[in-house]
Amino acid sequence: MCEMCIKHGSGKKWYLNLQNFSNELLEDPDRTKYVEKYVSSFEKSMGIDIPRAFKYTKIPIIGTAVKHILFDNVKKYHFGQVVPLEDAKQILRIADPIGLVPCVCRRALLGIEDKCCFIFGMLPLEIFDKYPDFTREKCERISQEKAISILEDRYQKGYVQSVWTFKTPYIGALCQCESSTCGGMKYRNFSGINELYRRSEYIAFIDGNSCNGCKKCIHKCQFGAMSYSMTLRRAFIEPEKCFGCGVCRTACKNNSIYLYPRSNLIQVDTI
Repeated sequence: MCEMCIKHGSGKKWYLNLQNFSNELLEDPDRTKYVEKYVSSFEKSMGIDIPRAFKYTKIPIIGTAVKHILFDNVKKYHFGQVVPLEDAKQILRIADPIGLVPCVCRRALLGIEDKCCFIFGMLPLEIFDKYPDFTREKCERISQEKAISILEDRYQKGYVQSVWTFKTPYIGALCQCESSTCGGMKYRNFSGINELYRRSEYIAFIDGNSCNGCKKCIHKCQFGAMSYSMTLRRAFIEPEKCFGCGVCRTACKNNSIYLYPRSNLIQVDTI
């Protein structure tokens, strides 16, 4: 069980703990201020402030100090964790109300409007509505059923689901990510601050007896964790690179890929 599950999970995965979606957490004045500041300044932060901060992580000596500050900040305020489709559905069944907003990472990084991210709770919905520059329109409140339908469609297309905190441990969003347009993935890889975008509680494996070597799963992986053996004529997953999103499963007609709890594998539990 991961650090977050032990500290905030109450005996289960931390992002499936009802308490972490509660109004009690939302009533914290500091959280209200944080969410409002986050929404009102996100595009500037993503386009200017965050890249500038992460550049300092590459400077000798200074970079170490900056990394410590950023590491503490993301753990305390805002980080994401990959979740497979099954857990993402459970999150959407817990969350209420649910709002649908454009992906601000795609907009800030590429100028693309893509309405695909979910936000949770009355307070965030109200705050998001106050900032039309963030949503470009009113936040669309949707049902759990519609949210799950959007989620399943995105998953089949190859998007990775990730759950995000707003002043930890409150869970305020579920995003549909891809490596080329996700701020979390991008800055994790650049800075080496793994806490910013955590691996899931699972890891994927391939059944070598049923894999037919079609290679289709390899093209689905956002993390470069899959390879192909010309000798054995089958696909392989590198455990140290796998994020356990499970998206590769959508390409396998033989159902040769399955997810296994990361905590049951000592050698990759802390990756």
